[in-house]
Amino acid sequence: MKTNSKKGKLQRVISNPDLFENQDRIEKLKRHNNSLIKLNKYINWSFFGKEIDRQLPMVDYSKGGRPPISRELLFKILVLQHMFNLSDDGIEYQILDRNSFMEFLGLKTFRDIPDSKTIWLVRDQLNKLGILDDLFVKFNTQLMVGGIILNKGTITDATIIETPKQRNTKEENALIKEEKGEDLWEDNPNKKQQKDIDARWLKKDGQSYFGYKDHVVVDVESKLILDFEVTPANEHDSQLMPEFINRNPEVEVMYGDSAYISQEISEKLAMNNIENKIHEKGKRNKVLTKAQFNSNKRKSKIRARVEHVFGMIAKGMGGLMFQVRSLKRVTAKITLMNLTYNIKRLIYLIDSNGGAMLSFK
Repeated sequence: MKTNSKKGKLQRVISNPDLFENQDRIEKLKRHNNSLIKLNKYINWSFFGKEIDRQLPMVDYSKGGRPPISRELLFKILVLQHMFNLSDDGIEYQILDRNSFMEFLGLKTFRDIPDSKTIWLVRDQLNKLGILDDLFVKFNTQLMVGGIILNKGTITDATIIETPKQRNTKEENALIKEEKGEDLWEDNPNKKQQKDIDARWLKKDGQSYFGYKDHVVVDVESKLILDFEVTPANEHDSQLMPEFINRNPEVEVMYGDSAYISQEISEKLAMNNIENKIHEKGKRNKVLTKAQFNSNKRKSKIRARVEHVFGMIAKGMGGLMFQVRSLKRVTAKITLMNLTYNIKRLIYLIDSNGGAMLSFK
C-alpha cells in the first residue's frame, strides 16, 4: 500500500513546529507597523509609574506575602484598556489571549497578569486620591515644556457619554432630581448598586440621551486635550467656560460654537486678553449680517478640529458609551480616556515629524 509522502511530510511539519516559530512570529508582527511597539518606543512609562508610587506608596512585603505588582504595568494596562474599549474582564482575557499585549506589557508568563478585580481596584484608588487628574496635568505639562503644546489657540466643546439607562418610577425620579436619591433602595442593596443617581437625560436634535458630558478644551494646532470637566448630560455647555478661562489664562485665542456666546463669557475673555473666536448667534428679530455669517464660516474651519478629537475617541477607541455608573466612576473612565487619547495623538505627531518630537522622553 502506497503512502502519500507529501501529505506525511506536511503532517510532520504541523505537529513539530520550529523551535523559533514564536520568535519569528513576533518579529513579523513588528514589521506590520504595530502601534503598541511605537507606544513603548516613544512613551516613557516610568514617568507615570514613579508619579503613582510617589502619591500611593507601596506596601512593605519584605516580611512575606506576594510581591506587589508594578504600578507602571498597571497604568499601561489601563491605557491599553481604553485604547481598545475593553471592560476589566475583557482586558484580562485579551492579555491572556494576545501575544502583542503580553509583549507590550513586558510579561513573560500568564501568572504575572493582574486579574480584573485588581485592575478595577487600582483605577478606583487612583481616582479617589486624585492621581488620575495629576497624571493628566503633568503629562500635558511635559508636552508644553517640550514645545508640543503651544497654547496659541483652543477650541471648547462637549460630547455626550452614554451610560446604562435607568428604569425608575416617577416618584424615584422626582427624588433623584431633588438630589435625594441616596435615600432610595436602602432595603435592596443589590438594586441600589445598579442605580445611577448622578446621570441625567438630555434631548439633542430630537434624540434622547442618558449619561454625562465630557467638556473639553482642545489645542488648535496639536489637537491635544488641554483641559476637561465631567458633568451630568443636562449641564449646559457654556456653564464650564468661565472655569476653563480661569484655569487656562495663558491661552491666546478661544473658539467655540454659538452655545458659548454670552456677555459674561465675552467680558471674561476680554479681561484675560484672550481673543474671542466664538460663533455669533442670530436672534428672532435680528438675523446675522453677511459679514457675521462669513466670519462664522471662517471660524468653523478651525472649530471643526474638535470633531476630529471626538471622532477619534468614538471610532478609534470606542469610548462614547460606558457601562459604569455614578459621576465618580464615569469621571475616572473619562480621565483615562482623555489621557489615552493624548498619548495616542502624541505618537501620531511624533510619527508625522519623523520621530523628532522626543522631548517628552
